[in-house]
Amino acid sequence: MAKVSVKKNYLFNLMYEVLAVLVPFVTTPYVSRVLGVTAIGDYNYINGIVSYFGLIAVTGTATFGNREISIVQNDKEKRSEYFFEILFFRIICTGIALLPYLILILSSNGLYKTLYLINLLMFLSWIFDVSWFCQGMENFAVTAIRNSIVKISGAILIFLLIKSPMDLWKYTTIYSGSMLLGNMTMWVYVAKQVSWPGIKKIHVFRNVKPIFQLFIPVIAVQIYTVMDKTMLGFLDNTTQVGYYAQGQRIIELAITVLNSLISVLLPRISFLFSQGNTEELQALIDKALRYIFMLAIPMIFGCTVLIDWFVPIFFGSGYEPVGNIIKILSCMFIVLSLGRLFGTMLIAINQQMQYTIVTIVAAVMNLLLNLVFLFYFHMGAMGVAVASVISEITATVIQLWDVRSVVKIKMLGKCFIQYLIPSVIMTIVIVVTQKIIGESLVGLIVAVGIGCAVYFIALLCAKDDIVISVSKEIWAKFYRRKN
Repeated sequence: MAKVSVKKNYLFNLMYEVLAVLVPFVTTPYVSRVLGVTAIGDYNYINGIVSYFGLIAVTGTATFGNREISIVQNDKEKRSEYFFEILFFRIICTGIALLPYLILILSSNGLYKTLYLINLLMFLSWIFDVSWFCQGMENFAVTAIRNSIVKISGAILIFLLIKSPMDLWKYTTIYSGSMLLGNMTMWVYVAKQVSWPGIKKIHVFRNVKPIFQLFIPVIAVQIYTVMDKTMLGFLDNTTQVGYYAQGQRIIELAITVLNSLISVLLPRISFLFSQGNTEELQALIDKALRYIFMLAIPMIFGCTVLIDWFVPIFFGSGYEPVGNIIKILSCMFIVLSLGRLFGTMLIAINQQMQYTIVTIVAAVMNLLLNLVFLFYFHMGAMGVAVASVISEITATVIQLWDVRSVVKIKMLGKCFIQYLIPSVIMTIVIVVTQKIIGESLVGLIVAVGIGCAVYFIALLCAKDDIVISVSKEIWAKFYRRKN
């Protein structure tokens, strides 16, 4: 197999991530206004509960499969064995998850029962999901195409079918159905990369121990990502869930560009580690750190000064509390990105026990803080946001200690200072522009555009290696096309 280009994979993943940002920026304002905050809260509450069953169905197979396939990607016989072992194991786990889910359906009524029935499609989606294999093969073009199908088909159907809060069941169907369709498309590629090894070579339960070692941190992560909305809906109300979900959505949209790099690193780090290539591994991680800080710091500053301007324009009236939630969660741009990078490194180098301990600590902390902020202080969505930030910071700091042999604190400080001053300059320009233009949609677009341009120019003046390298590459391609 030819040497895999991290840059090529990143570009494919980035293309999808850009689409993943653009599509919600088109659909979310429409859905927010048509469905309303309560219906959105109901959707996220039910979706959170369904995801718990997905935990059982998927277990730790996605992360395990990604890592193991990446190691044997050049051996068709071995990767075929791993593929069918993981696939059959996932089918068994999905069947186990289905039994209590059917009981949940029978014990429900009204709207919730309808939504639970529709989400049966997700069980098929979990079985057909072979993105872990494609990522392990370091072929991110396949997953990018799949994800694009999900986003585009979903967006089209939303505008065609969603007309009122009564269409919440249609919205749920669109989400679940498009996920299933997207997962099925990946099998065209997989069918060419594996062959049936024979039943005697398939040992379904051979990898149970490492899979469940990765399953524990998945559960822990779920506690402080999905349980937030579940606890809000149970201890407060679904309107608060709607506020928090919309704030979280904006953070997730902004962070997708960062995650596009991190997601392609796991198979590459695993491969380099298995080959003992420490020099290339170190260079890859250092570049990733600089990339994270280069994008995350201006995101935080920009979010702080623009979000109160952005929320009423984007979501419409009735979503004013979302602005403060986003301000609290904005530090996640750095914290969550670094945490995912460090966690990726631990998993890639087969240190999942350390990763497991970290996620359990953070999950327990998040659970306790949620109870305190919701029960004692009655802070609603704001309290859940604060709990999430504290938990993520704790997890990231512990993970940094675990990977300190590769990631130097001095390097983190250098990256922070390097991109702090350009971000401050950008922020000042945005504030001045805001005062001159006034708060409108056009004004917001102009302010963002001017801010990005100023930040880019500031980095060029500072002779930032990444910006200069990308600029030269873009100019070279443009020059070649022109001539």
